Amino acid sequence: MMTDAGDAFYSLILAYHHVTATEPAGAARRYALSARQFEAHIEYLLARGYRCLSLDELVLASARRPRAFALTFDDGYADFIEHAYPILERHALTATVFLVAERIGGQSDWEGEASAALLDWRQIRELQRAGITFGSHTRTHRRLTQLTAAELQDELQGSKGQLEAGLGAPVTALAYPFGDSDAVVQQAAAAAGYALACGSTTGRPGRFNIWRCPCGSSQVDFAFEISPWGRRWRRLRQWAREETAAGRLARRLKRRLTS
Repeated sequence: MMTDAGDAFYSLILAYHHVTATEPAGAARRYALSARQFEAHIEYLLARGYRCLSLDELVLASARRPRAFALTFDDGYADFIEHAYPILERHALTATVFLVAERIGGQSDWEGEASAALLDWRQIRELQRAGITFGSHTRTHRRLTQLTAAELQDELQGSKGQLEAGLGAPVTALAYPFGDSDAVVQQAAAAAGYALACGSTTGRPGRFNIWRCPCGSSQVDFAFEISPWGRRWRRLRQWAREETAAGRLARRLKRRLTS
């Protein structure tokens, strides 16, 4: 059973990627939802008395934060400023956007989400002035568990330095590409000077493996994911993956297939 301190790392932290003008179809639905669907998520939470906090406030504050949530966006897609930010502004909400430092102003080139436009520095600074915070999504979006110690340091420390130089502000938060981390990666994130790091719903939760709720386009799925039943289901899946022989075998096979 998790302690109260551990429960902070099961906080309601929502993970998004693309927010688009129209409803995505097919495989795109895994990483995208429409602006209309995104606003429906926000209104659902606000109507139930939830408060939006920054990621730092929700995770690092010593006090418990009941009925609170934080919004995060991975990769730094340019559609954030066009379709997501106007909704945040309308509802006076904040968010953390995780940037791939070496790809700013370019296009995505990673598995599953290639050739999408990314925010440039002018847009990032405009959003920063409006109250959006930024974290690191590494330097080039590689799978961190497959890197050498030197490559890992470059991805973590290199991205932090680049982003801090561009933002003129500390970068305290990291999100692992593909949610991929292990004990070595998490220790490296701490050594690189981050205050917290976000994963997905794998591994033991903690300050350097903060679980986030993946947000698809279905309102029914979203309502389940943020419910107490959804949180219990994620904990049960984590137990099956991490604490059972079958789960450990499945994880080893998956790593071999993706290496």
